[in-house]
Amino acid sequence: MYEKLAKDIITAVGGEENIQNVIHCMTRLRFTLVDALIVKDSDIKNMKGVISTAKNSQQYQVIIGNNVSVVYNEIIKQIGKNNVSSELYTKKTKITFKEILSSGLNTLSEILTPLVPALAASGMLKVILLILIQTGVLTNQSSTYIVLMAISDTTFYFLPIIVSYLSAEYFKVNKVLAMVFAGALIHPSFIELVKAGTPITLIKLPVLPIDYANSMIPTILMVWLMVYVEKIAEKFSPEIIKVFFKPLIMMIILPSITLLILGPIGDYIGKGIGFISTYSFENFGWITVAILSALLPFAVLTGLNKALTPISIQIYTTLGYEPLFRVAYIGANMAQGAAALAVAFKTKNKELKQIAFAAASTTLLSGITEPSLFGVNIKLKRPLIAAAIGGGLAGSYAGMMGVKGYAMAVPSLLSIPMFIGPTTSNLIHAIVAFVIVIISTFLLVFVIGFEDIEEPVVDSSEAVNQATIYSPLSGEVHPLSDVPDSVFSTGMLGKGFAIIPSEGLIVSPFVGRVTALFPTKHAIGLISDSGLELLIHIGIDTVELNGEGFEILVDIDNKIEKGTPLIKFDLEYIKSKGYSTMTPIILTNLEKNKRVNTILKGTVNDLDAVLEII
Repeated sequence: MYEKLAKDIITAVGGEENIQNVIHCMTRLRFTLVDALIVKDSDIKNMKGVISTAKNSQQYQVIIGNNVSVVYNEIIKQIGKNNVSSELYTKKTKITFKEILSSGLNTLSEILTPLVPALAASGMLKVILLILIQTGVLTNQSSTYIVLMAISDTTFYFLPIIVSYLSAEYFKVNKVLAMVFAGALIHPSFIELVKAGTPITLIKLPVLPIDYANSMIPTILMVWLMVYVEKIAEKFSPEIIKVFFKPLIMMIILPSITLLILGPIGDYIGKGIGFISTYSFENFGWITVAILSALLPFAVLTGLNKALTPISIQIYTTLGYEPLFRVAYIGANMAQGAAALAVAFKTKNKELKQIAFAAASTTLLSGITEPSLFGVNIKLKRPLIAAAIGGGLAGSYAGMMGVKGYAMAVPSLLSIPMFIGPTTSNLIHAIVAFVIVIISTFLLVFVIGFEDIEEPVVDSSEAVNQATIYSPLSGEVHPLSDVPDSVFSTGMLGKGFAIIPSEGLIVSPFVGRVTALFPTKHAIGLISDSGLELLIHIGIDTVELNGEGFEILVDIDNKIEKGTPLIKFDLEYIKSKGYSTMTPIILTNLEKNKRVNTILKGTVNDLDAVLEII
């Protein structure tokens, strides 16, 4: 069976020559492909033994479940190796403008994503100060206002230094040197020369008078170049004086090339994005924002939304406001929440009602769409159509009224103040857009309808085995719909719950044995003496840490008692690498006619009762 499944999957992803790399985690195969467009996705989804598929900008994922390692071994046996050689990849791949653009946007996204919380906080602080000025609580001459405004400006003024650190982290170069080189671009002496308007030269070569405060792209280009300059400096630095000679070479070359070449190029790119955005907004505002509002949820499905974040940040830092993506997300985000809320009111399925209410609350209040999108709307399909229409209506209104976002926050009911600007009309029109999208989408779901999920019929003549599920770790209980991974949140692998851990220890929740471990140590499979199979997956996408921060305390087939320590993990290390620590606990072999009731919510300790199987 598995031999045939592996062969069919290889064929459907485009054959051995299309597989650049394949790895697996506890539940899915992760393919890196030469050409993802030739994959026969529907064929794979319909294969017996495949639960579903998922895609992001870098991987094609085939969700198998507990038997993933068996299928993986068969694939490796058939293709003969894990990694396809780079020679084959070069031969088969044509470098196109589309691929360069996609790769560039993905790189920018990975570099700049950690910057978003600081930009959001800085923007919201500016909004709060504006409210305090307008209500007369503060004046723009008061020292309190001046100090707080300086704090809110810090992220923007020192943006080149912050971005240099993030870029150095991505490109794996010396972070301190990168920050020093970026600091040269905003040194007060250079800024004074720029403001003076007198010609600036460097080694008799002209330097354009550009103020690099608030800039990102010149710094990223400089740190990218640093990768290659460091190799040259390493080669030409005598060992005895390398400790200062190597960084000295880099210090002379990198800021100089940036001021002469890379800086102007990056500045033109940034201003170009700002100009195009302003032109689109002023001339085609309602059309542009309407289309974005309707289509952005589908960008989440493909992972494209992450690639759009750098463009949004660049627009915001260039213009001081964001008239496109932040505004379009009013329609895109609130439509998903409103659709899920309508499902919660309309469905007769108690479990779906609970999931939909939780998902809608999360989306409407925080702007996080994944619980509603993956947990409810994609499953039922028609609510997704209603959300696209409702989002488009709100987007067209917001675009026509010229709504602007004044903070890099995610639009939600709690972040409406991000639309407070110099004029009160901006906030009023934003609120109207919120009302339009929520009401229209809610009503459309009732009009269009959806195929409800029937409640499971339980034969009352048969005894129903009851069991209590205990938490394998301490932390905060969440429904699976909150998990930021559709494989878990949609229940593809089974029912269960999730925990945001407060400490880094997994213990056995029952008497049984260990059935599955993984070399990257981020997940474990267990089976109880009564036959219940449990998957504990520590964090999301933590397979990419390759075992760093995890310690396995048991072996395969070990007998375990309730409370037996299984895995230790470093919570702070996982967080520092940018991964979510939310840990799904999945009942992988629960019979279809069994339901789960939540016993305990909120904060739990390990071995507290959380679910009851009925």
